[in-house]
Amino acid sequence: MKHIAITCLFLLMSQLGDAQKMSIQDRILKLEQQSQTQTNNNTADLVIQVQQLQTQIAQLQGTIEEQNFQINELKERQKVLYVDIDSRLVELEKTGLSQNTTQNNELVVDSAVTDGNQNTTIELGTPVIQAPEIRASVDAQLSTNSLNQTDLSAQTVATDPAVEQAYQAAFTQLKAGRFNESARLFEDFTQQNPSHELTDNAYYWLGESYYVTRNYRLALSAFQSLAQNFPLSSKLADSLLKIGYTYHELEDFQQAQQALNKVVDSFPNQSVARL
Repeated sequence: MKHIAITCLFLLMSQLGDAQKMSIQDRILKLEQQSQTQTNNNTADLVIQVQQLQTQIAQLQGTIEEQNFQINELKERQKVLYVDIDSRLVELEKTGLSQNTTQNNELVVDSAVTDGNQNTTIELGTPVIQAPEIRASVDAQLSTNSLNQTDLSAQTVATDPAVEQAYQAAFTQLKAGRFNESARLFEDFTQQNPSHELTDNAYYWLGESYYVTRNYRLALSAFQSLAQNFPLSSKLADSLLKIGYTYHELEDFQQAQQALNKVVDSFPNQSVARL
């Protein structure tokens, strides 16, 4: 009887142990299932977040592309405006130069040139052997009419058809949007005519040709050449402004700020100071 009780007790304890063991396995399995479910949920959340970020990035890229297009469009409008203004200025310069040359020629033809050394009067157009003395007399007469030899030389150069044609050829390429060709022609012009009255304009449009094609360092060199070599140029203010813009494109923001401040300080009453 005692043996039977012990056996029953042993069997009962074995069953309880098996039940407890199975219960632990069930718990572990349940925890694993819960963990897997949580992991799946987290993964799904991450996928959704990644998709949302991709959508936002695509929207931002679209916005950036649209802004870049608008910026390029504004640059093109600015370029066309500059070209139009410059072409009008060139025409005005030509008209003024032609009128001045005509008036000066009429004044010299109608006036007698007095030789101070010999107290004689010589009409221009009369054959004269003593060229040096006549040259001095002509210079004296031109000085009396508020002209000097430099002005005369500048007018002579300005009326050189070949030089003007070279400038207009480059300018035509610029207006047509062929910026690589306009850059080449303006570069040739500045090299062949370093002191011509159109050389400062040539340097400016050389810089613009490079700027539009994003050759910013070459553009900077052209604008700086104008500023350094032609401090009295009518293009100086615009050139200094573009120096600031070009430094900004090169991400040299300190130099850009200095250049733009110089524009404001040097030309406070001009429109470029407000750009």
